[in-house]
Amino acid sequence: MKDMEKLFLREKPARILLAIASHKRPYALAIARAVDSTYAHITNVLSEMEQHGLVAFSHEGRTKYIELTDLGKTVAGILGELHSVLGDVELPLHDEDVCRLRKKIASLGSKMDTIYREELKGKKSLTLKDATRISRRFGPYLREISKIEKQVAKSPKIKKDFEKVRKRMDELLQLRKKLLSS
Repeated sequence: MKDMEKLFLREKPARILLAIASHKRPYALAIARAVDSTYAHITNVLSEMEQHGLVAFSHEGRTKYIELTDLGKTVAGILGELHSVLGDVELPLHDEDVCRLRKKIASLGSKMDTIYREELKGKKSLTLKDATRISRRFGPYLREISKIEKQVAKSPKIKKDFEKVRKRMDELLQLRKKLLSS
């Protein structure tokens, strides 16, 4: 029972179980996308859930579907009720999550600086083709910034670092736009 408590006192496993309950025919990759997690992490958590008797698997062709057991349905129901009671209550991040986010933010800053050096620094103008390529290079980082922004609200400790990176991204996009119109 202690192991199951540890499992559901973390955010992702609870979200995974709720995602399984809300999908008609859930499979690991669909759940990974729904909870914004890696496939590897999902399979590890699902394996743990299977050991606790919360989920079972069925195969249809090459697809491995996830099914909630009776216990899994009960736990998902309780988690769903808890979620509806808490509503938009945001729990603070753990220290390891803050550390992970700091590293992500620093990495984003470094990657944006690389794009600046390689694509924008010293340029007087850009062709449409160059501007499109630069936008495509920035795209994944813009999406990452969006994801991180939701988590930063939970931790004022990293807000300053995040704001600096977001401001830098805005500056670089403005520079790209200015160079394109030159």
